[in-house]
Amino acid sequence: IVKKEYPNTPIILYISGSAGVIERMAKTGVDIISLDWTVDIEDACKRIPPEIGIQGNVDPGILFGNKGSIKERIDYTFNKAKVRKYILNLGHGILPGTPEENAQVFFEYGKKLIYWFLILTYKNLLITGANGCVGQYLIDWFLKNTQFRLYLMVRDQNKLPLSVKSNKRVK
Repeated sequence: IVKKEYPNTPIILYISGSAGVIERMAKTGVDIISLDWTVDIEDACKRIPPEIGIQGNVDPGILFGNKGSIKERIDYTFNKAKVRKYILNLGHGILPGTPEENAQVFFEYGKKLIYWFLILTYKNLLITGANGCVGQYLIDWFLKNTQFRLYLMVRDQNKLPLSVKSNKRVK
């Protein structure tokens, strides 16, 4: 339904614990499959057709480690994703108690990697879970650094900052 009305908006599908249904996810017509951290990304790359992008897969527990281990895990994940369209993300959100400075290292280091920008060929972006802190970070980043039109799926629009709600590029 969304593709008919917004054909240039990429659709991302996330199913927690999806290792057993990856092939079925690929047949749904989505543009990107978001993997949780329990799925082997190298195996998933073999099972997902190359025209479908991949998002996620980094174990959120890594953010409790040191800065070096966070960067190593990002590098490891990018190496496994190879030349796929890939969006760096955690495999299931930021856990309670995660040190904010480690989350910042994750995002700042990830932004510097060329692979992360392969996805920027799109003109529109659908962000689900936009009320969460990762969603808010993505919204802010895309509004500042791209000319994308953002389509947000949120539980509570009242929790969105006024700057987001009043932005003409946000629906």
